[in-house]
Amino acid sequence: MSDPKIERIKSIPFFAKADSKAIKTLASAADEVDVKAGRTIIGEGEFNLVAYIVESGEAEVVVREEAVATIGAGEMIGEVGFFSRGAATATVRAKTEMRVLSLPYNRIDAVLDENPAMVRAIAEELADRLRAMDARHC
Repeated sequence: MSDPKIERIKSIPFFAKADSKAIKTLASAADEVDVKAGRTIIGEGEFNLVAYIVESGEAEVVVREEAVATIGAGEMIGEVGFFSRGAATATVRAKTEMRVLSLPYNRIDAVLDENPAMVRAIAEELADRLRAMDARHC
């Protein structure tokens, strides 16, 4: 029988090249959290030490008071500020009731140290997102 946390983490492009030991480490560190509709998960400009994987529900991404995206099941929240160790670039607010997996940064750091292929996968995913943002704004 497979662990749903392991399957959800494996489905995230950031972690696609992680070995099974790394995925199990992340899954054991991940907590399932229920989020009520309307709750702010991450605030723009705030430092964030947790990344979230959406299991169910939807969140709205807001930058400078403007809604710019909707995040749904299988997507991550908080990864930009998380990986850059900087302030969050957007506010993320639950549009519906949600269930998320929360992953503390120190666990992801430990896994990245042991899995250099994951670092490249994360860099590629972030570069793809930057290209997509550029295409929308040009």
